[in-house]
Amino acid sequence: MYCGSCGNKISEQTEFCPACGARNSQYRRPIGGSIENELNKRREEYMSTYTRDNRSESMPVLSEGEQVVKSYNCANVRFPRCNGYLTVTNKRVIFHASAATSNINKEVQLESVSGLDCYTGTNINFFGILVALAVFVGSIALANEVRGGGKYLIIGILIAAGIAFLSVQKTYFLKVFSSKANNSPISLGAGVRSLAGNESLYTLRCRATNETTAMVMELGALISDLQTLGDHAIEKWKK
Repeated sequence: MYCGSCGNKISEQTEFCPACGARNSQYRRPIGGSIENELNKRREEYMSTYTRDNRSESMPVLSEGEQVVKSYNCANVRFPRCNGYLTVTNKRVIFHASAATSNINKEVQLESVSGLDCYTGTNINFFGILVALAVFVGSIALANEVRGGGKYLIIGILIAAGIAFLSVQKTYFLKVFSSKANNSPISLGAGVRSLAGNESLYTLRCRATNETTAMVMELGALISDLQTLGDHAIEKWKK
């Protein structure tokens, strides 16, 4: 059987859909055991399989007959802590994210997607590397001139290591083009600075995650299959 909310394939013994969290109206509680214990068990299963990264909190409402085909955790910000997701349904390509006091949603109708521009690489800040080197050399000089300078050397090494680490970061860029828009409706990876209280905007200027490479490699084929095969491509990409 299939979920009445999102269309995901489920069994009659499943009370909450693992894809969207909706309750299965045809679910029947097994004989024995309390309703409360059974509900808690199903909620824990759902939480462990889908909402462990708050993916569903920012997901917009699906339209009639719309199904989530694939979702990528493609945007990561360390501070303020925030994650962004690119979700492909059988009708839309959606970028969504949420923070404590803000939400963001960018979308393109699947049928209008006309092209993609994807890039992954490493962003090296050479100025930061030079600063780290200067701090390291300075701490050595200070340790040699001051009695008990060993502690200054340790502090200097830690600071230099931190600066060097922040100066070498993975980076990526993604643009989704639409035949119905002059500019790219979805553009991730660079170009936006946030304001206090709008932390979700940080995800538009974001770091790569462990799902970014898969997204960059698969997205073109996923959209092409959905455009040409329609709903027949859903089961292929849900596996």
